[in-house]
Amino acid sequence: MKKNEAKIEQYHLHKSNPEKLQFEIYDLADYLTKSGTHAQKPHSHSYYQVIWFYNSGGVYYVDFDSYKVKENTIFFVSKDQIP
Repeated sequence: MKKNEAKIEQYHLHKSNPEKLQFEIYDLADYLTKSGTHAQKPHSHSYYQVIWFYNSGGVYYVDFDSYKVKENTIFFVSKDQIP
């Protein structure tokens, strides 16, 4: 997807509950099952992410740049970046 093709949505960790702790840990497989395909479209967050891939394989995108996923790869994604 090119940078200006579509509107980039912004997701909030706890938009309706700002008093709730703004930190959570998810297993990526469970998160993808819960989130469905919307997690696979370009979007941004109003929070920071640390993503740890235990196994190698696949590609991860940040700001439309692609990165091969190697074993024990950690991505630090700032708020407003596009994963």
